[in-house]
Amino acid sequence: GGCANSGYALWTTHASPENSDKSRLHTKSVASGARLASPEDVAAFDAAVELATQLRYPEAERKFRPLLERFVAADNVHYASETLFWLGYCSEKQGRLDAAEQFYNRVIAEYPQTPAADQAQRRLEELARGDGVIRVKRLSK
Repeated sequence: GGCANSGYALWTTHASPENSDKSRLHTKSVASGARLASPEDVAAFDAAVELATQLRYPEAERKFRPLLERFVAADNVHYASETLFWLGYCSEKQGRLDAAEQFYNRVIAEYPQTPAADQAQRRLEELARGDGVIRVKRLSK
């Protein structure tokens, strides 16, 4: 136990609709010349996060994948970085650790100085220590 909560700190930064994150994020995006994420994509992102928090990782991953391309194409740093993190997290929780590490490393390389990169770094450190999922994966073989 214990490892299920590690992705949630990131989730709580954008999941509640009543907080003011969206206006702040959009202001930042405009300042950096990025296009805004469409309301449909933001809704799909939130739905994917909700699936992940319900431990429905394969479904969440299927929702995140098409969003990643759109957020990257739109140069939306916030959503692109968080989507990469969540793809890594979903991969990790399904025992696909190589894929998880690739996603985490990509967040760090492409979106340094983002909260998602910090989270990805923490997940990589835990994986390197052999915490959580790796132990479960070994037990199940």
